[in-house]
Amino acid sequence: MVVGELRGLQAELAYRASHDPLTGLSNRSVLMERLTALPPRRSHALLLVDLDGFKEINDSLGHPTGDELLVSLGRRLTSLAPPGSTLVRLGGDEFALLLPSTAEAGGLAVGGTICARLRVPYPSTHGELAVSASVGVTAGPLAARSPADLLREADLALYAAKAAGKDRAAAYRPDLAPPGLGVQGRQ
Repeated sequence: MVVGELRGLQAELAYRASHDPLTGLSNRSVLMERLTALPPRRSHALLLVDLDGFKEINDSLGHPTGDELLVSLGRRLTSLAPPGSTLVRLGGDEFALLLPSTAEAGGLAVGGTICARLRVPYPSTHGELAVSASVGVTAGPLAARSPADLLREADLALYAAKAAGKDRAAAYRPDLAPPGLGVQGRQ
């Protein structure tokens, strides 16, 4: 193997380790790296985006149609991601958007825009698909919170958005955490 082929193989392996194979978006490992690298004293927002009713699409129209929808969703989310942000596919129908130097109000505004734009029907081999999404938002300085804390907070906010009727963005509040499951630094 020549040096050029080896470098090409290394680059391909590095890409595969950091990107989702279906959508081409970055993956969870990239998100964790970016979260760890953020200045801890500034406010940052993390949004979790989850399709409402995606399982029903997969079950009724098949996984190829579900995959087609996820690719389209990834493209649409990419077009909505502000400059300097990080968009990743976490898995299944869940995506994360990291907004550096953004307060909660900014995160909720972006979350609301995402909900509105994802409602626009998607073309597919089965005709147009109408879907909605729920968004969980957490924001604030990272000084006393780990990347895992932020993901947990955004996940709790996502569940609150779904419980409130779906197709909306909701912000994390400490009272969303079940008793005994306090987030580090916020118990």
